[in-house]
Amino acid sequence: MTEQIKQEDDNSREPFYIYLQNSELNANLQKYISSFVQHIAGILEKDEPNVRRIISFLPERNGVLLFGFRLSTVKVVYKFLKKLDQEKHNINFEVNLVLVESHKMTSGFSF
Repeated sequence: MTEQIKQEDDNSREPFYIYLQNSELNANLQKYISSFVQHIAGILEKDEPNVRRIISFLPERNGVLLFGFRLSTVKVVYKFLKKLDQEKHNINFEVNLVLVESHKMTSGFSF
């Protein structure tokens, strides 16, 4: 019974919203995410090629909307986007850290 419920949950194609906290959804990132999601869906959902899938972006809210995808596919996409979002955050943090260190090193310096 639980296996059947899991199968039904995975086959339900509800809309999903993924929020990115640290990344800005510019045009290049949207193209990259769209290509990645389509590629992953093509691999994981190849048994259902005629399902209509829609990827939509809300740049003002840093959100990605996914329609028509299986739950298992959305989980893979979610993990990837969260990892991408976290790496973006770490890159920003490292840059800011370098700027702070640079300021400390040059704050008392005069010509």
